[in-house]
Order: sequence, then C-alpha cells, then structure tokens
Amino acid sequence: MIRSPPAKGTTKPMPPQNDPKRADSSGRDAREAPRLSEAMYRELVEILAIGTDISERLRIDGALRESEEKFRSAFANATVGFAMTDPSGRFLDANAAYCRITGRTIDELRALRFQDLIHPQDSAENVRLIDRMLSGRISDFAVDNRYLRKDGDSVWVHKNVSLVRAAGGEPKWILALIQDITAQKRAEESMLQSEARLRALAEGLPEIVWTANTRGDIEWFNRRFYEYTGEDVDPAGESGWSGIVHPDDLAPTVATWEKSVREGTLFEHELRTRGRDGGYRWFLVRAWPMLDPEGRIVRWFGTSTDIHRLKETEAALRQSREDFTRAQEVGQIGWWRLDLRKDILTWSDENYRTFGIPAGTPMNYEKFLATVHPEDRDQVDRAWRAGIQSGSYAIEHRILAGGETRWVREKAYPEFDGEGSLLGGFGISQDITERMKAEQEVRRLNETLERRVAERTAEVRQQADQLRALANQLSQAELRERRRLAGILHDHIQQLIVAARMQLGRLKRDSGRGRMEETAADIDAILMEALEASRSLTMDLSPPALHESGLAGALEWLAASIGEKTGTRVTLCTDKTAEPAGEEMRFLLFECARELLFNAVKHAAVAEVGLGLWRTDDGRIKLIVSDRGKGFDPGILRNRRPGEMTFGLFSVQERLMHMGGCMEVDSAPGRGTVVTLWAPAGDRPLSAGGEPPQSPVERGIRAVSHRRRRCRVLIVDDHKIMRDGLKGLLQFESDIEVVGGAADGAEAMALTRELRPDVVIMDVNLGKMTGIDVSRRIKAEIPNTNIIGLSMHLDSQIAEAMKEAGAVAYLSKGGPAEDLIATIRGCASG
Repeated sequence: MIRSPPAKGTTKPMPPQNDPKRADSSGRDAREAPRLSEAMYRELVEILAIGTDISERLRIDGALRESEEKFRSAFANATVGFAMTDPSGRFLDANAAYCRITGRTIDELRALRFQDLIHPQDSAENVRLIDRMLSGRISDFAVDNRYLRKDGDSVWVHKNVSLVRAAGGEPKWILALIQDITAQKRAEESMLQSEARLRALAEGLPEIVWTANTRGDIEWFNRRFYEYTGEDVDPAGESGWSGIVHPDDLAPTVATWEKSVREGTLFEHELRTRGRDGGYRWFLVRAWPMLDPEGRIVRWFGTSTDIHRLKETEAALRQSREDFTRAQEVGQIGWWRLDLRKDILTWSDENYRTFGIPAGTPMNYEKFLATVHPEDRDQVDRAWRAGIQSGSYAIEHRILAGGETRWVREKAYPEFDGEGSLLGGFGISQDITERMKAEQEVRRLNETLERRVAERTAEVRQQADQLRALANQLSQAELRERRRLAGILHDHIQQLIVAARMQLGRLKRDSGRGRMEETAADIDAILMEALEASRSLTMDLSPPALHESGLAGALEWLAASIGEKTGTRVTLCTDKTAEPAGEEMRFLLFECARELLFNAVKHAAVAEVGLGLWRTDDGRIKLIVSDRGKGFDPGILRNRRPGEMTFGLFSVQERLMHMGGCMEVDSAPGRGTVVTLWAPAGDRPLSAGGEPPQSPVERGIRAVSHRRRRCRVLIVDDHKIMRDGLKGLLQFESDIEVVGGAADGAEAMALTRELRPDVVIMDVNLGKMTGIDVSRRIKAEIPNTNIIGLSMHLDSQIAEAMKEAGAVAYLSKGGPAEDLIATIRGCASG
C-alpha cells in the first residue's frame, strides 16, 4: 500500500502490530512495517508497505494444538498401555496404563529399554521381530509375551508394535500398545491342566470319549474308540468318524451336530457305528460345550455310550408290546385293573375300543357301571361283589358303546396286599358280540331249518302218499291193461279164430264149389281182421318202426298214426343224428312222445301239435312237444293229493328221471304248453349239470325260467357253525348244490380255482384277508363267478366296498333265508 506523507509539523504514529482496528473488512490481520521515529517520519517522502495474510496458518496451528491435546488426553487416560521408544528401544514416553501394567513410573521407564522388561524366555522372539521391522521386511507385528514387573512378578500382555519413520525414511519412533491378558492365560493354563486330568480320566472310561474344537471338528478320541473300530484313523480327516457311521444315520447325525455347534446347545443323538468286525452297534452320543469365563465356547467334550443291548431290549420289548396289542386286537381282548383305594380303573387301549370310549378317559367303577346295559347293570354289580368274596369274577353281559349294544365277556381275580387287605382286581374284557350274534343267527337258522325240515317232511310224506296212490293206480292200470288185452284176445281175435274154424267145418261138410269159394272168402276176411287186430296190438306194445327205422322213423310213424286216428296234425322236425345209443332209451323217448302227444290231443283242444327231436352240443337228446292250446299251471304237478294222481306227465317225468334225464314244463293257462325232455345220448346217465332235482315230484320238472342244472355254491365264512348252518339251509333246495366250504381267504381262492362254483357266498370279516380283498382277487382271476356278500351288519360303506370289489349283492346274516335263496337263483338264471 502506498500512502502520501503527512503535512509537515504533524505527527501520526503507526498503529501497533496486531491492532484489530487494522484488520480489513474480511477480518484478516494485515500486518505492516514497524513504527517510524519522528525524525525519520519528518524526512519520509512516502511509505511502501507489504501485508501478508496468515489466518489459515493460525487456524491450522490452533487445530493442531487441539488435536495434540486430545491425543495427549487419550494417551494419558487409555485403558490399554501405550509407549513410545526410539529405534534402540529406549522409552521416550508411556501412559499411565502402561506404567500400571509394568509396575514402573514414567521416569523409571525412561531409564530403561523395552528389552529390559521382557521375560528372558520371550526376549529372543521380540528381538527377532523388532529387527525385521527396522529392516523394513514388516511394518508391524503382534505377539503375546511376559513382562517383568518391578516387584518381580510377571504379567502376560498382548502387544501390538508399529514403526514411525522420518521424512527421509529412516526409523524415528517405535510405538507399542499392550493389553494385560494374564487372567486369560491363567484360565487357559488351568483349562489345559483340567483337560489333561480329564483326558487321563477319559482313557480309563469304558465309553468312547472325544473332544472337538469350536467349529465342531473332532480333535481327539480316547483309546476305546480305536479298540472298538480297530482302525488308526484321523478323527478330523475325511475318513474319520463319518466313515464309520451307518449310511442311514449319517445325514440326520450331521444335521443335529451342526445345529448344536451353531446354537451352542447340548448335542444328543442315537446312531449306529461300525466296529472292527464290520458290524454296526447302537451308540448314544452326547457332547457338551466347554465355555470360558466370558461364556464363549472354547471346546466340545463328548461321549459315545454303547446302547446296543438296550436297543435290542427296547426292540424286543416294543415287538412284544406290539404283539400283545395285536393279540388283544385279534382276540378283541382288553385288560383292566381296578384300584379300590383310589377308585381308579385303568384300561388298555383295546378295552377303550371295546367300550367305545376315547383312550385315556379317566375311569372308575361307577363310570364302568354306567357303560353296562341297564338291564344287566345290577347283575354285573352283584357278580363283581360276589367275585371279591369268592376270589373269581366271570360274566357275560351287554354294554352300550357309542349308541350300539355289544356283548362282552369279563373275567377277573381280586388283588390283595401282603397283609391280605383287598386292593382291587385285575381282569380282561373280550368283545363277544360277533359270537353272540352268530349264536343268535344259528338259533334262528336252526329254527328255520327245523321249520323247513318239517315242511319237507310233510312234503315227503305227501309224496310218499302220492307214490302209494300211484303204485295202487299202477296195479289197477296193469289189471286194466291185462283185462283189455284179454278182451281183445277173447272178444275179438279168439272169436275171429272160432268163426274161421266154424267156416272150415262148414267147408268140410259142404262140397259144392260155389259155396266153397264163398266160405273161403269169409275165412280170408276173418283171418285178415284177426291179423289187423293182432298187428294193432303189436304196434301198441312195441312198434316195429322203432326197431327198423330208429327213434326218428318211429316218431314219423307216430305222427302219421295220430293224424289218421284223431285228425290232429302233428308237425314233425327231427335230427337224424339225434339217435340214442341204447334201445331202452329209444323206447322210453318214444313212449314219452306218444304220451305227451295223446295228452295234447286230449286236453289242449288244438288242431296242430309240434314235435321236435335234436342232438345238443353237449351230447344230449332234446325232444319237444308243443301246442298253443289251453295250457295249465305246472304247480299242480307238485301239489296234487294222492287221490288226484294220474300217469300223464308224472309218468313221463318219473320214467325219464330213472334213465338219467329230466323234463321241463313251460305252461300257463291260456298260453299253451311246451314240454322239453332231456336225455343222455349214450348209455351213461347225465353229468351233474343235468342231474334231476332231489324231490320225487320235483325231479325232472323245472320251470323254463330256471337253469337246466343245479346252481353250484361255495360258502366262505370263518365260523364253522355258520358254514354248517348255511349248508343245512340250502340242502333242501332242489336247484342248489353246496359244493364246498372255506374258512379263510386263502382256502376260498384255492377252492374257487378247483371247484369253479357258480356262486360264492362271501363273509365280509375273514380275519387277515377280508372278504372284500378275496372278492376282488376272485373277480380278477375268475370274472364269471357270482359273489354274494354276507355280514352281520348292513353297513352302507361295507356294502359299497363289496360291490366295488365285484359282489352282485350284499345281504345280512340276520335277514330272511328266502332272500338269500332268491339271490342265488337270480345269479343262476343270469
């Protein structure tokens, strides 16, 4: 700044340096030259001044002083020891914490080098690290070592050391931070000593003992591990413990172990481990985390206890319990114990199921009595109280289970303490509902059987009366036939022969030629009439056409003969191959055809009758006589009283039945009649398929709506009494034949394959293999078998399951017997 000099005679002193009033508008300090003397000032022509702005430098200096003060404060008050030495190790400064840890004052430290404080056993390592740092190979290092205190004690410190270099790069200061870790080191030493003691103890234990680090890696096994495995394995290696764990147990074991390591919780797991013999044994493995004073995990300590025998015992016990429970279920037997002192009734699960009460429901004697049927309750209570006195309790009674009435059988013995005082009782309860229902059903079947036997007995008696009447009529018919033949011989043929003899006598007496010729003509006419009468009688007794032309030719002759005699047209249709092998069968069929044709002519009142003869595919002869006349009810053939019996159809069926054939009648009033005869083509009788009915009247007569052979039935029920009852019920049905009985599913399958029945009566409850399962297998293997489901209960779900398995019907054992018989016949008719 250039200023003009002041006027002469005036003085204007220079403002002092650092005068605030000299600051410019920005507040910066503008410093000028020093003050001039008055003499100099008078001679001053002008002043040349230069100002320098030092505000930034002053701010930086202030910040530096503030930072230094903070550092000094932190240095002095830090909880960790801090010290500064020169490159040779002589102390320049140290804070209070460093003095406290080393047990020396700052002045005492300044008289020492840091090497003087280090324990002799740790000094070499420290010197080596300092040399490397000073040489520039490392910039800092950290180390644990011991310092010697002034009082002679040693203290463990964790030390961090770094080097400060000058601007030229040469070492200037060594800075050291130390932290007292004496307590930690002592804890570690104590832990190591404890670990040594534990290892000694672990070596003497029969269990496998091991340790693991904080990450869970196995560090050590005791000798028991190697004795068991027989291998010198690296426990932390890849072929360590995981290589001897059973493959099925490895994944869950690892998952549980990792979870315990992660959460720091107790590890407990059961697994199988391979031994030296290659076999696996069960071990219970447990591991506890070992903590330091701060609660941090420093190691894991574990044991592996051989529990193989325990597992085998548990498995055997579990199997025994399962077998016992299964036995209770199969036998429907539960156990119970009554504690009279505490009024507690303990039940098994099967007992709860039997009584329909949720398992675990608290029970006592009064609650038990509440489950008993009201009509049996007093009887049960009296029986129990009497059993306590007598030493035995046994009774069968009803209970109410879930709204259903069941039967149970109970048996128990009282229990006493050592002094003879009554404690309560232990007993069993068996569900006998099915048995009681079966007994009731058997009683009902017996009643039905007795009724049906009575009915059949009455029918047999009626049939016997009818047979006696027929026998009487047969005798009378024989007598009439004898008289008819005698009349023919006496009244006709003999008379003709006598007349011929008389004519011959006349011829002897009369010698005239004309009269001789007349007499000879009369004799010829008489003899011709006798011949015709004899021929007619012969045809009635044994038609020659039957011997000469066979059955088909004889039927042609018969059709023509009836047409000539009665005027009724007989439409004939014959198969030349339909010829019975035996003469007796040919004659029988001819006689039957003649009897049926005469019946049609006599009773049907028709102008035409059909007659047919064929050979069937199964080798039988079928003869049909049909008309469209009046018709009749075939039932009258069964229900005629002895006095009403005639030979007609009854005679045909009886004679045909004795030759192994049968007869079917399809007729109704106003609808005409079709009579079909079935006969064997050979000399042997018909097979079982063509067997006639058993009843004397019913044998050979069957409605056309029924099959031509008996329906073959197989009964499947696990109760023999039911099988016998059903067999007894069906034995009186002429069109039903019981071919066998099975007690279980396997036997049912075998008999179905062997016997090929038309109908299988299937009990739903068969034990291990249910009736539903057996039905499904039978239908899959033999689809055309008809199955009728049978059960004590009409359960809609079971009925649906049986039908889905292939059953055609589902009936109750308690239902009417007629329903079962009708269902069987419905299956037989297709």
